[in-house]
Amino acid sequence: VPAEIDDEPDIWFAKGLWARRRGQSRVAVRCFWEAARQVPTSYRVTYQLGLALAEVDADLGAVFLQRAQDLYALRQNLSNALNTKGKDEA
Repeated sequence: VPAEIDDEPDIWFAKGLWARRRGQSRVAVRCFWEAARQVPTSYRVTYQLGLALAEVDADLGAVFLQRAQDLYALRQNLSNALNTKGKDEA
């Protein structure tokens, strides 16, 4: 990876996926953590961080999986509000 993009969140995310596939949970956690630090509202990063953390610490993993679920729900609600131009009160 070229040095100028080595610290990009997508690169950290890809490294995390690669590490998880190789069974390197702690390395995956570190990679996903870096991506999440840079993009804290990313559902996919938070979800993968939660999965990797669950392999190391089930309780901590559950916290991040819940956050991912909350981010997903927020994204759905925002999308719904924008698509209905605010007419759907839910």
